[in-house]
Amino acid sequence: LDEKERKKFISEIEKLRTKEPEFSGWLLLLLFTGQRSNNVIRMKWSQLNMENKTWSIPSEEMKSRRSFVCNLNDFAVDIIKSFPRDREYVIHSNPDPKKQLNNWQKTWMRRRIPMGFGALEGNARNAVNPHDLRRTYGAILAQNNYSLHAIAHALGQVSIAATSIYARINEATLANASEFVEKELLGIS
Repeated sequence: LDEKERKKFISEIEKLRTKEPEFSGWLLLLLFTGQRSNNVIRMKWSQLNMENKTWSIPSEEMKSRRSFVCNLNDFAVDIIKSFPRDREYVIHSNPDPKKQLNNWQKTWMRRRIPMGFGALEGNARNAVNPHDLRRTYGAILAQNNYSLHAIAHALGQVSIAATSIYARINEATLANASEFVEKELLGIS
């Protein structure tokens, strides 16, 4: 999602927070943590350290099969704190408090069109899916000059090659890089 799409997405999801806190919380946590949908769905209170703003994801829940500590920003912490702590899983849609949330992929696929995310730029192939929120997280880091190693670590990636998928560099960033190199080479401040 580009900057305009991100603002629209956050605005649309914020409208749902009072009516559908679980669904909207899931989407916002995908965007604000950069983690996979299934990891967010399986987030447990026991994995969180709210004081240190960290989320420890066990190896058996990570695609890489390596445990991972996700650093949480203040917005993600606020979303998490908005859910009751009287259950094992943070996000919940099941009447049994010991059971985890049902997957909302299909719900999102139905809901994204009325929200304006069914086809970006009139192209149905550009429809937003939950994994695009993870890509957005990585792309924001890349566009702000974070190294591929830092992006890989933030996303819990093991492979830098896999991380390069998320590091979509836009034309303006490349133009700025070219101008930066020119100034450095010519000694222009």
